[in-house]
Amino acid sequence: MGGSEGALIMSMFNHEMICMECKEKEKQRPDYAAAEATDDCPDRVKIGDLVQIRVVVDDPVGLVLTAPELSPDCFPGGEAYPNETYYTVVVLTPWGPEAFATDEIEVIAPGVESNLSGIFWDRPLDRPL
Repeated sequence: MGGSEGALIMSMFNHEMICMECKEKEKQRPDYAAAEATDDCPDRVKIGDLVQIRVVVDDPVGLVLTAPELSPDCFPGGEAYPNETYYTVVVLTPWGPEAFATDEIEVIAPGVESNLSGIFWDRPLDRPL
């Protein structure tokens, strides 16, 4: 962490606390606006939440692995653009990681994302934990 002020703020891309200098660098990322929009998502779910998957037979449960992101379909060139806006998360399901729209899942138990962010955030989902 850089900066001499000592103030910290949560990153828009994970649950790490970063310095203000790093926050300014983060704001320069091309995907920052989408991450910022996700922060205001009314049906936001968090990393570590236990969810019920409502669009699969027998409503299995899963564990949220990623923060909500604006779906690529909602950007120019996407199937939903410009008429729809929805967010997706990756859920660890009984059959492996899979992306779901946030309106396809229901939080049944909030998680403790601070314990999980370091485990999942820096690893590709196709590598074993």
